[in-house]
Amino acid sequence: MCTVSIRLLHAADIHLGYQQYGSPQRYHDFALAFGHLVDDALAQRVDYVLVAGDLFHQRTVDPLTLLQATDHLRRLRDAGIPVIAVEGNHERPHYLDKLSWLGYLAKTGLLIVLTPEYHDGTMVLEPWNERDRTGAYIDLPGGLRVIGAKYYGATTARVLQDLSQAIPELPGGRPAYTVLMLHAGIQGVLDHYPATVSRAQLDVLRPYADYVALGHIHKPFI
Repeated sequence: MCTVSIRLLHAADIHLGYQQYGSPQRYHDFALAFGHLVDDALAQRVDYVLVAGDLFHQRTVDPLTLLQATDHLRRLRDAGIPVIAVEGNHERPHYLDKLSWLGYLAKTGLLIVLTPEYHDGTMVLEPWNERDRTGAYIDLPGGLRVIGAKYYGATTARVLQDLSQAIPELPGGRPAYTVLMLHAGIQGVLDHYPATVSRAQLDVLRPYADYVALGHIHKPFI
């Protein structure tokens, strides 16, 4: 069982760089909102911040947007609060790109970005490697494990099945508390929203996850 109290702040869909309605003010509003989130994390003295996808609004990031991200992420790093993230649909790199901007932030030590790999069609969950700054899960003090998966779109249901087979094979048995991070939407929250999964499809992971940190749908729901 967990031996310490751990406080998590779960956020998603920050969309830095989005000039909504073509308004320069809206561009800055998204950065201000992220700043308020960081202020709250610092004030509440959380242990970890979870960003379940779409930190950025698009895969190509302009210098000012990158500065907005790095400035606030450094505030969290300097306070000793790691930020754990998964890649959303808006920030997916082009298939020819070897490194996304989220990956860049991971390499610089400002993010822990989690996602599985597939080897010959089989999902592989590698532990977070501090040297390479890659991995699919990370074991944290107090018996907390965080597992992450990037946005998979229409194949998300299959990925959930793959996770239900890969997670039980992880070494060391089930930890005291497991958080699963996904950039995915649930059917029925918004009408006619594509690439969602049903509660039944998600339910295959109930034995292996205590909390599911979702992103993607911009609407509060339980």
